Amino acid sequence: MDGVVIYVSKDRSRAIIWCSDHGPLGLARRDAMPPASQPPLIVGELVRFEVIDDAGTRLCGRLTRVDAPRVEGLPDILHSEVRATQRRSHLRLVPPCATPETIAAKAVALGPH
Repeated sequence: MDGVVIYVSKDRSRAIIWCSDHGPLGLARRDAMPPASQPPLIVGELVRFEVIDDAGTRLCGRLTRVDAPRVEGLPDILHSEVRATQRRSHLRLVPPCATPETIAAKAVALGPH
């Protein structure tokens, strides 16, 4: 599977990968990371990996870089998208307004006080 690195731990022992199938995020542990002889992964890099389901956790194995341009500023792009989504969160479907007919029907259903 392909994906984009969206987080790398400070000690470079773990990474979180957005997966191209739009499923759950993937976790890459130390043993899946590129060997020490290669440069460490950087947020925004495109990678290819094996997917392993470990009790509901999507593990990424054997990460390899894909020769493609890195997405510069990916964390900022993601943060701005989250902020934009939050600003639009008030745009939700609302139930239809009560009409005299629906109010009367509810009153009948409830019976006398």
